[in-house]
Amino acid sequence: MKVYSWDGRKFVNLGSGFPTRAASGIATFHMNNKQFIAMSFYQNLGGSFRVMSPVYEWETNEFKVVREVETNGAVGVQHFYSNGKHYLLFANTKSQATVFSWDGTASTLVQSVPTSGLISCRVYQHDGKGYQLYCTSQFINTFFFIYVCYLLVTS
Repeated sequence: MKVYSWDGRKFVNLGSGFPTRAASGIATFHMNNKQFIAMSFYQNLGGSFRVMSPVYEWETNEFKVVREVETNGAVGVQHFYSNGKHYLLFANTKSQATVFSWDGTASTLVQSVPTSGLISCRVYQHDGKGYQLYCTSQFINTFFFIYVCYLLVTS
């Protein structure tokens, strides 16, 4: 993956980058004056869906891995912020969607959402009072189902 910066007119290659393996999603966010990227990886080179998906922090002109989260056929990752805390949602195709709290160096599993065969998951703020999680899943005969779950995120 290459890293570019907007110079006011165009994107300029910073010359830094890092390897990825079957990257399927990316979420960027800022926290405590630091820039982070969370990536979801679908599978490893050996074909296993149980892989570690990394969280990178921008340090000295490059992104460095600060944490890895176990995922299972992840097709996406999304960041959201609620009640003073940062969260990462991983949409796993081979197991449940997972929500982790993130403090800048460590992640803690907050919730596993019962889903199956996910294509994508998105978190939306609902009426300014909480968040809704929308997950799209594909089953045999190409029917699509949407699961609607409320994430109860407390401080």
